[in-house]
Formats: sequence, structure tokens, C-alpha cells
Amino acid sequence: MSPARLSGVAAGLVLAVAVAAVAVAPWPTLTGRGGGEAAAPRVEVAPVPAEIVMSCDGDIVALGRDAADASGISSAAGTTLTAENARGEEPAVADALEFEGVGEAPVVSQRPDGDEGISVAGAVSASLDEEDLGGYAMSACRPGASEAWLVGGATATGTTGIITLANSSDVTATVTIEVFGVDGGSVPPGGELALPAHTTRAIPVASIAGGEQAPVIRVTSEGAPVRSALQTSIIDTLEPRGIDIQAPTTPATSAVIPGVVVTDQATETPGAEPLLRLLGTSGEAQQVTVAVIDEETGETASSTAVPIENAAPIDVALDGLEPGRYTVRVDGSEALVAAVKETGTRDFAWLAAPEAVEGETLVAVPETENGRARISVAAAADGSARVRVTRLGADEEEVLEVAAGASESLVLDADATYRVGVEDGAVFGMVSSATDEAMGAFPVAPDVATPEPITVVP
Repeated sequence: MSPARLSGVAAGLVLAVAVAAVAVAPWPTLTGRGGGEAAAPRVEVAPVPAEIVMSCDGDIVALGRDAADASGISSAAGTTLTAENARGEEPAVADALEFEGVGEAPVVSQRPDGDEGISVAGAVSASLDEEDLGGYAMSACRPGASEAWLVGGATATGTTGIITLANSSDVTATVTIEVFGVDGGSVPPGGELALPAHTTRAIPVASIAGGEQAPVIRVTSEGAPVRSALQTSIIDTLEPRGIDIQAPTTPATSAVIPGVVVTDQATETPGAEPLLRLLGTSGEAQQVTVAVIDEETGETASSTAVPIENAAPIDVALDGLEPGRYTVRVDGSEALVAAVKETGTRDFAWLAAPEAVEGETLVAVPETENGRARISVAAAADGSARVRVTRLGADEEEVLEVAAGASESLVLDADATYRVGVEDGAVFGMVSSATDEAMGAFPVAPDVATPEPITVVP
């Protein structure tokens, strides 16, 4: 199916953003769990929507530009952020986070209207064309989390990886960084640190990953949730080959990664084919099935079984694919994390496995090189889905009917915000911009404005 196109009057708001959501519960109600004898009461807690604070990536950073400080981190380029709430209004701007050694990472917040939560979204992008850094990158604003997995780490010659950590809370967070390599996971020297309130810090992957060529990194925090991301750049024989900002993912027994692009360049250049990275987070042996589904035809382009023996990263080359757009599906029996790297002529992007989305969520599309982006959505293998995509401030919408196990996509305008309503079923979504020379992507996340009811059994 050829993709449809959405267009309209530009309504994006350029800002800069930062992370976390808090909910305050009203007085609970108590109910019994029926039956002859008295049973323990159940406490039904309906959280009241609270202020949303989301953090975005700040400046693109460079490592070792000062010859006198090879490990020094500095700003290479600023970023532009598009943000808007569900009412088409400007979110409130909070204090900026101090970005240690670089500058600041701005913050955006959105308060509820009484008992009504107001959704808000933001996404940032940057383009560079310099001697040591070149390419395009995009990422979404996200709340912090107590656990995050960064799957696309690398320390090979010519590759620079930098972890960014942001704490938008009012208290210090204690952060632990665990590196998974050929011998499993361990906390390296320097892997435990205190991240003060309202600060952002950048940590070179090479400084904590030792000799691991392709590590997976787990970030946990106590005291406050922390937003983490992985910025990567590649230079090949003094020629920049792209930049990327990768979002984290979470462990699950399966992963669905839509919107993977195979370019003409990828089919003609050895080593440029899409690369799937897997890690079994439980450390238990399992057999994983990897299927690559053609978005246009819905057919399985390839399928393979991958054995996972321990908690060590595994790279799987997805070769033999024709140019096009694909969804990668991974199914195992134990928890795992997964991401796919796509490669163009002068850029690349890591696509981390997204969470399933039900109901409505808001998506901001940042500026892109060609003024367009794309949203790709994939349905679960055992259920179809219906998705309505509407641009805020415009009387235009498109409806996607997604068959079970299949995926669909729409072309979107850049620097705009969209309401994505999953009216039936659940989907896994990805926003991306992919040309041979400008690649970037981030997962579509569930809306944090309306927290789920909580049932507590004392």
C-alpha cells in the first residue's frame, strides 16, 4: 500500500524541553471481593492528572575537539524543538537544566485543567555538516524512568558514543550504569554517580565500556527518575558518516520495530544492510525468532531463528532485502531488548523497539531536511488495529486500517503536532525521516497525561 500524505497549516511551536510526570491520588474507595466469608478489601485508586514535565535532548555534543583535552565534551550544534499541547496552545516553559560542560537543556511543562489532563508532545532535531560531525538526528521529549536500556552502543574505531542523563526533579538521583558485553553485565568503574537536581550530564561510552565493541547499556536510578539517551557519531577516513540520538527501550518477551528503511545504498554497499541488535536481559538461554515483514506487501521477506545463550549482545545482519520499508518482529520466551540500525550514504539511525500504544497519544514532528517525516504503525501479530491520525489546527485526518501482523505508514509535515488515536487494537509506532543523507527516528510513546487507574489489595 502506498503511503498517504497529511498536510496543513504549520502550527508547531519551537521550544526546548525536559522530563517527569507525577500523579496525586484522590481519596480511595474500598470494596470487598465478594463471596461468603469476609474478604480483604480492594482499594480502587483513580489518579488525578498532574503536571507533566518532559525533557528533550540539548545540544549535539562533540568529544575531544580541544587538543589539550582529548576527553573533553563541548557543544557542536544547537537543536530545534517543536512542542505543542493537545489544545494547540504553548506549554508552560520551566527552568532550564544545567548541561554540565555544554550549556543548558531546556524544560517544558504542562499543568492539568482541574481534573482534566492535557496531553503535550515535543521533539527535537539537528543537522550538522562539519569536518568531524555530519548528519541529521531527531528525538522525542520523554519523562524520566527508573530503568532504561540503550541498545546501540559502539566503541569501534571512528565511532563515538555519548550517554546523556537528565534529572529534572528537585532531588539528587543516584544513577547506576551497567554495561553488557561478551561476558555479560557489570558495573564498571565510574558507573555509579550522583546526578544533582535540574542537571544534565554527558558520559562517553568508551570511558565506561572498556574494550566492548558493541555494548548494551542499562541505566537505573534511585531517588528520582532520570531521562537517558545515547548520542552516536561515525567518521570514516576523516569523512563524517552520520549522527544519531537513540531513545531507550524496555525489556519484553517480544519486540516490534516498524519503519525500518532499506535504501538503495544499503543494498549496494557491503556492511550497510540493516543490523538488529539483541540482548536477553534475563541471562537465560532462549531461541528467538526474527521475522522481517515488507510494509507494502505484508509478506515475510525473511525469517530466522537466533539462539541466545547468555546476557551478551548479539548482532544479526538483515541482509538480502530489497529497497523498501519493513517491520522487524522478534519473538522469544524470555525478556529481551532490541533495536535496528539503518544506514544510508552519509547518515544512519538506530530504531529502538517501542511500547504498545492504545487509545490516544500526541506526537510532535520536529524539523527535517526535506520538510517531511513519516509515522509507521504495526499491529500485533494476533490482532488488527484502526488508527486515526489528525494534525492539530487543521481539518485533515487519515485513518489507517492495519491488518494483524502488518504495518502501514503516513507521510507527515515537519514542525507540526499530530493526535494519534488507536480506535481498535494496539499498535507499535515509529516516527522517522529517512533519506540516504538524513536519517533519524524515535518511538511513539503512550500518553502520560491520563494515568491508568490503580487497584491495591492490602
